[in-house]
Amino acid sequence: MRNIFSGINLKENRFYFSRKSCLTGYRKGVRIVHVLEDHSIFEQQVGHFFTQSKFSSIYVNGRMEREEKREYRKDVWQNCSLFCQYANRQWTESLFYSRRNNQSFYSAEYIVSGNLLMRSGKYYLVAERGDCILFQPHHDTAILHLPGEKLEFFGFIFTGELLPELFRTFRLGRTECITVRDPEEQTAFCQTILDSMDENPDRTSLMRTSGKVYEFYQRLALEKQAQESNDFADKVRQYLIRNFRQEINIEGLASLFQVCQTTLTARFTEKFHQTPFQFLKQFRIEHAARLLVESKLSSKEIAGLSGFFSPQHFCTEFQKYYGMTPGSYRRMFKR
Repeated sequence: MRNIFSGINLKENRFYFSRKSCLTGYRKGVRIVHVLEDHSIFEQQVGHFFTQSKFSSIYVNGRMEREEKREYRKDVWQNCSLFCQYANRQWTESLFYSRRNNQSFYSAEYIVSGNLLMRSGKYYLVAERGDCILFQPHHDTAILHLPGEKLEFFGFIFTGELLPELFRTFRLGRTECITVRDPEEQTAFCQTILDSMDENPDRTSLMRTSGKVYEFYQRLALEKQAQESNDFADKVRQYLIRNFRQEINIEGLASLFQVCQTTLTARFTEKFHQTPFQFLKQFRIEHAARLLVESKLSSKEIAGLSGFFSPQHFCTEFQKYYGMTPGSYRRMFKR
């Protein structure tokens, strides 16, 4: 294979994007999404002209070793308000690079296994198993797979006048990277989109495919909401931990995070299975218990340092939690 990396050997480049020095992590749902800091690897790629439309052009280098695809002629989908005009499932271990200058269509890539370097405008990231990348029109995009690791992914091109409204309704951004919670289930669903695209479509099959496209975006919107809810709950939890010695009430907490009290409690409880103030009380009591064992401070002092503004209230809550008074708890560990 021709070395496309300007004298840098391919073995080193297979390791290129897994080194910590090349990646920055940020939280997305329950795991880390990797952002590519060094963009030069894209600049080193040379694509060969593949196809061109009125406003955009596509350049490709490399090929897929196996591919399952469906594609409809324009006369099939041009009157559909929401449709999938192209879908494929691809496998490769070789180099593959595709650059779309001024992409003129809505597209999505879902990673079944392996990883894929992605660029959209100024955003560069490493998409991994369970990630779905959504691109909107009118910006430059590129995908790159380096040789060595096996890659399997779905690619879709969607069309229809309802798409802009769908993105607004589901609060999806210009470029989205969404991690699904059940990758196997999402893989099976993507395959149903591919399977719904009959070679000789009738009205029923076209409507079925349109419904699948709507469900595709709806599923991802729900995944995004779940991720945002998790992130929100984490932020509330960290605030409570940092400020547990301060006086905190539900009204002030809801105002601080700009949500109603019901939403605040529901989102927090969904992730941590207890309300914010159940968590806060538990954290304060367990902090006090550590001070009882590790320090010689009085119960009154420990109450104040643990966020209890009344020693009597501290003793009552401590006894409810541990089944004994603070003094009995300290003596138990002093024996």
